[in-house]
Amino acid sequence: MDPYPSFHPLKLSIPTVWKNAAKRLRALSFRFYVYLLFPLVPVGFVLYYTRQHLILIFVINLVAIFPSTSLLDYGPRPSGATLWRSRKSLALHDVWVWNTIQFITSIILLHSRQIVLLQISLVGGILSNMHLMLGLGFVACGFRGEQRYNATIAGTLGALLHLSMTGLIIPTASNLLAKPTPFGLVRQSRGTAVIFIPMYLALLVFQFKTHLYLSEEELSIDDYEERLQRKVIGIGPATAIIGVATTMLGFNTFSATNSLEDFMVATGLTKSFVGIILLPLMTNDLAAVDAGLKRNMNLCLQVTIGKCVQTAFFVTPIIVIIGWGMKIDNMTLNFDGFDVAALFASVL
Repeated sequence: MDPYPSFHPLKLSIPTVWKNAAKRLRALSFRFYVYLLFPLVPVGFVLYYTRQHLILIFVINLVAIFPSTSLLDYGPRPSGATLWRSRKSLALHDVWVWNTIQFITSIILLHSRQIVLLQISLVGGILSNMHLMLGLGFVACGFRGEQRYNATIAGTLGALLHLSMTGLIIPTASNLLAKPTPFGLVRQSRGTAVIFIPMYLALLVFQFKTHLYLSEEELSIDDYEERLQRKVIGIGPATAIIGVATTMLGFNTFSATNSLEDFMVATGLTKSFVGIILLPLMTNDLAAVDAGLKRNMNLCLQVTIGKCVQTAFFVTPIIVIIGWGMKIDNMTLNFDGFDVAALFASVL
């Protein structure tokens, strides 16, 4: 028998080194490939302002959005960073990141009076997060074996999603069945928007203050080691990262959205396809897949369904109210009947 069974460099040191290296690569490689797309950010600027190729302007700026979104979501999050020691600051970060692109795109479409495309993109954003990103997150979780999730979190998010969809469906159903006057439909939509915003603020208080313990869970060994390996950054660098990422994100989103009409004319694509398929690609990030690869089902649900709830409870009402201030009376919650039916069936 070996008198020193606990000291074998070949049996312990080398496997441990390889194991730690594999964990580091696994944590970095997924986002590293996304960061390789950063050169497309200035290329998108040049193409847009020189008007070189109508189709490439949209495609390049669309792809250039992904590295900026990844940087905005991941850059200022290292554990121990001064900016994120506060739970309230972390909540503010989540609110800011989740639907930044959706909000910027909606404002640009609203300003250009592309109301039909704006309404379709809002529905498409909810559908893509509910099906595409949540499904990819489940697939990523499935590769890591059988997973568990918090039933309370899932039930709460599901109930909020049902409630928000009801608020969006009522104006459309009212227009299809009761045939109200145009001004009556506008008042109904604006009233719903005014009610939804305080409800969303109350939801933030519920999630991040009064019932914060529902979303807290013990760290796995992988998560703990990953947090120890991350470098600590201060308020200054974290704020700079947010500012740079948001600026790049705004420019590429602005360029992609403003080139939409030329892109649709050049390719012959319909507004429904662009609103349901292409525009939601701009708003989808890889956080759900990243959470799935880390075996965090709760975070996967919160990122995907949480974005749907935020779009319905906050982004859409804010856009309606901004349209009210801009005197755009056709910006209402009266969506296309087929889109609403698909949304309602998906929630059920």
